[in-house]
Amino acid sequence: MEENRIITVHLTRVYKNVINKNKKKCKSDYVLNVDRIIKLKICKDFVVMNRIQAFMLNYEINKLLNKVITIDNCKYTDIIYINENMSVSSVLNLINLLDKTYKNVTFEYQIYHDDDDINMVDSLSNHKPNIIKKAVN
Repeated sequence: MEENRIITVHLTRVYKNVINKNKKKCKSDYVLNVDRIIKLKICKDFVVMNRIQAFMLNYEINKLLNKVITIDNCKYTDIIYINENMSVSSVLNLINLLDKTYKNVTFEYQIYHDDDDINMVDSLSNHKPNIIKKAVN
């Protein structure tokens, strides 16, 4: 029986809010940059995604998360989720996806934000994420 893993998910709009004091990524960190996935896979400027674009984005995110979480050697302990257009609904959807898909993994959430709307996640989620107010320069 596999023991319960704990993975910390850092949700941010800007990567510099999460990096360590040496300004380097640790070996146990996995950076999932949603904006980069959009540029590489969808390659179009849009205001609102259509169904196919949203499906492609969700498929790529699920594929990468599955690779990181189900890796045999438990190499990753932190997932840094970067989304420039992060909203309350996107955060709640990610929390819901991770909790329902990976039952044998415990997730701890840290949200770095510069917007007061994100504070609503605390009241809307079953989890109590650690919400860190960051001022982006």
